[in-house]
Amino acid sequence: MKKTGSDDTILWSEESDNYTRRAFEGENDPYNNPDRKSYIEKISKLFETNSFKPQSILHIGCSAGFSFPFYQKSFQNAKLYGIDPGKESIQIAKEKFSGDGGGRI
Repeated sequence: MKKTGSDDTILWSEESDNYTRRAFEGENDPYNNPDRKSYIEKISKLFETNSFKPQSILHIGCSAGFSFPFYQKSFQNAKLYGIDPGKESIQIAKEKFSGDGGGRI
């Protein structure tokens, strides 16, 4: 199959999907990563301190949506959007989060 697009675009797409594959190869559930959870909880607290309640969140480089469960918990009223160059990564995220009420991947 002939690849189209710039070498950088192809590289980023392939590496994104490789990242997603490696995340699923580990023993831990990539959707329940304590470091990712801690990071998003810190963002949530910062927003609470400033009385900021986002209506939507755009996660650039969302991979397979590994952070989405934490966004959903911390920002329950926000619509989530995700973009990523990895086609396989986006497909996994769509399958996992397609019916979660608002937002797009």
